[in-house]
Amino acid sequence: LTNALDEAAHEIRRRALVILAEIGATADRPAVFPALQNVLRDPEAALRFRAEGVLARMGEAVIHNINMFQALLNTLRDEDSGVRAKAVEALGELGETVARSPQVLDTLVAALVDVDGGVRYGAARALAQIGEAVAGQPEAVPKLVATLQDANRLARFYAALALTQIGEAAAAHPKVNVIVALVKTLEDEESWVRAQAVEALGEMNLTKYPEVLEALKHCAQHDPDIGMCGKVAEVAGAAWVAANYPNMFPRLQQALRHEDVWVRSEALGVLGKLGKVAAQNTEVLTELIKAFY
Repeated sequence: LTNALDEAAHEIRRRALVILAEIGATADRPAVFPALQNVLRDPEAALRFRAEGVLARMGEAVIHNINMFQALLNTLRDEDSGVRAKAVEALGELGETVARSPQVLDTLVAALVDVDGGVRYGAARALAQIGEAVAGQPEAVPKLVATLQDANRLARFYAALALTQIGEAAAAHPKVNVIVALVKTLEDEESWVRAQAVEALGEMNLTKYPEVLEALKHCAQHDPDIGMCGKVAEVAGAAWVAANYPNMFPRLQQALRHEDVWVRSEALGVLGKLGKVAAQNTEVLTELIKAFY
């Protein structure tokens, strides 16, 4: 298979890469890395893309081979956006392992401002996969905060997820106000981006930020997605739920009477998350009984 990567015929090289990705190429074959390095310089973007897919499956061995690792990093400057996107995906698959390389973190953070939305999304996703070690890169948190306003909704989601993974260290960053940025993200047009912003806020020390609790209260009461009540309840904790439940109940009551079965179902799920607080309210129990008739 390694020899097939040197074949002149495009289809032979392509099939060899497909098989290597499926069976998992191993680094114990001396010819594997030099052959893949050659493919990464191939004029065919589709072949460069597939070679990156093979490398993504090879794990730490890629990092330990300096020439191969550098060749993979170089593809982040490839003229083809698909190849660049696959490069950040491959680095993300290596997970926390790549966090030991400042060069990788620098490269991924720089990719957050790529002209292609797919590359930006891939970079944010890779940083989320790496986790809290990302906080060691000085520009990572500011760039992730900027990505919360990206035109690409997946980039926004994974930026929020990466900030969730970084946690309190993100809130303490001296160059940017992460809390304000996440609160603003509670207004995102996509409910799943808003939900991830809620989770990110939950990783912060909420007792330090009373304005966050107020923003979460507003989210629970007014977000278009009724399920956000449950998400906020999970993050804010039982004491907050007990104190704010009366303000949330009118929405849940209305949702339980909604004509759409999915809205009613979501409201029931929220009540389940509220637990004993909801069970102690006779109005809730009445509405639950009505929901089944």
